[in-house]
Amino acid sequence: LDQLTAVLKAMELPNCVGILECATSKYAKPLPPDCCPNCKSEDIVAFNRTKVVLCQQCGQETPYFVPPNLNTVLQATFEVLPSIAKEAFVAAQRLSFQMKDEQAKKIILEFYEEKNIVFTPQRLLHLIAKMLTRLSLIWEFREHGHLCAENVAKGMLGNFSLRDRVFLFVHKNKLHKYRATAIGIIWNYSVRELAKIVLEEAA
Repeated sequence: LDQLTAVLKAMELPNCVGILECATSKYAKPLPPDCCPNCKSEDIVAFNRTKVVLCQQCGQETPYFVPPNLNTVLQATFEVLPSIAKEAFVAAQRLSFQMKDEQAKKIILEFYEEKNIVFTPQRLLHLIAKMLTRLSLIWEFREHGHLCAENVAKGMLGNFSLRDRVFLFVHKNKLHKYRATAIGIIWNYSVRELAKIVLEEAA
């Protein structure tokens, strides 16, 4: 690994922001340290059952360490990406459901805050459809996600009365905001469960 790292550094890749050592989940198993972290002695005894090493010099017990896995690379890549590319990156990766969950929550919160500046049903329809489409893309439902999202949004706003429109304009009724946000939460849960099924069947 040291030689490979040296070769990569010598290449001076223009877009390289760092070199990370990691292992896939298959090989990311707990390993004993090479020496005692306290006194640096190599006179240590490893106990595989308890995943602990005992130093014969100072008597310190040290647990095995787990080498960094691909999630480390995933998170490091996400952090250096420009904001405009982060959502697409999260949607494309399949390694971390947690990263997808965090992005989905962010999308719903953005809608909840953006809803405060909505005055017309048309604008509300656009925001709902946008939120549901983004959630669909996060969980890799690209083909019909936007069509389903638009139909759901139209179905919600199709029964708007004149009173509802007036209340929306003057922001007197928070029910629309809560209802639309709840639809986003339910939609996210649904497409997330479908994504789990698809990945399990593909495994």
